[in-house]
Amino acid sequence: MKAKKIDHIAIVVKRIEDYLPVYTEILGMRVLRTEDMPIYKSKICFLQCGDVLLELLEPYGPCINMTMLEEKGGGFSHICYEVEDIEACYNEMKERNISMFEAIPDIVEGVGNSRVFFTQPDPLGNIMAEFVEHPK
Repeated sequence: MKAKKIDHIAIVVKRIEDYLPVYTEILGMRVLRTEDMPIYKSKICFLQCGDVLLELLEPYGPCINMTMLEEKGGGFSHICYEVEDIEACYNEMKERNISMFEAIPDIVEGVGNSRVFFTQPDPLGNIMAEFVEHPK
């Protein structure tokens, strides 16, 4: 299993609309899509930044993103790696005793019909990681 590339970097914010002018007007990023993701209890906005996406997460219900917003005022959430085969990646992580994020411990549907899973931060330098396989 190898990571193909960094897919996106996620940031928790209170209101997406408050931050869009900085990212779009000053930094010149383009909004690709905004979606409501009930599984994450968050509104999600993806912006294009070269070959990497920036994901703004606006939580609206009890979840790790809301906890981060309440305790730290938001900020860096996770980094996402694109992989070719999500099942193989997931199984290798489990075989190596890398713990999955307890709130979403399995492979689930992500944005744009992708498939994703999350690991605990400890094995990756205290940074939460998401792994994604995009539809072919």
